[in-house]
Amino acid sequence: MDGERLVTEVAVEVAKTATNRVFNGLALICGPAAKELGQYFADQVRAWRANNAAQILDETGAIIESIEPVLSAQPRIVARVLEDGSWTDDPTLQSLWAGLLATSCTAEGGTDENLLFFDLLKNMTTGQARIIANVCDDMPIVDGMKYQVQADETIERSTSEWLDISGCTSVLELASSLQRLRTIGLIHPNGGHVSERSADDSVEVQPTPLCLHFYARARGHFGDLRDFYKIAGAT
Repeated sequence: MDGERLVTEVAVEVAKTATNRVFNGLALICGPAAKELGQYFADQVRAWRANNAAQILDETGAIIESIEPVLSAQPRIVARVLEDGSWTDDPTLQSLWAGLLATSCTAEGGTDENLLFFDLLKNMTTGQARIIANVCDDMPIVDGMKYQVQADETIERSTSEWLDISGCTSVLELASSLQRLRTIGLIHPNGGHVSERSADDSVEVQPTPLCLHFYARARGHFGDLRDFYKIAGAT
């Protein structure tokens, strides 16, 4: 009985600590609505989700805390991130949620321009997120407009390399992941086709302008996309 009581006490303390981190993060990001949002969230989730949410809020705070003037987000945007983002404990996905929440913060009290990106991320697997990160980090970008840039070429890797990058455990899982990314418009439809004949066969992937925009915001970049992708001549 003493052992069971100890486990219960530890669980309660973990939940309390995670919830306190959520409250502190909310106070930084959404000001007056923090208490109400925090109480709602505490009533709805257990320690595991609270800890996930706290991690996202910690990362968000790290992005915006040094920016002047003070930035904040719309309460409904924060609530959306808490609800959807807290279902993952994967660091890759948590960082993307944090970036999107950070770039939803403005000096005027927030913007809802990232809502489309929330929908994309909500249904994204860890493997898909890793693929997106890999191609966007390595992709040569040609000059575009302030909020739309174009990929200059495709990224070509072997099936086995894509398996290592994504963490997918089978060629079928990799093929399904790439098919999903094509379907939602994040990679071009003429790429990402996987052959099951050999792990040495090459697979070409090219991110769309939507993907490049999503990734920059999810990495916590505000403003001109050309600055994020370091395009020569960007202002």
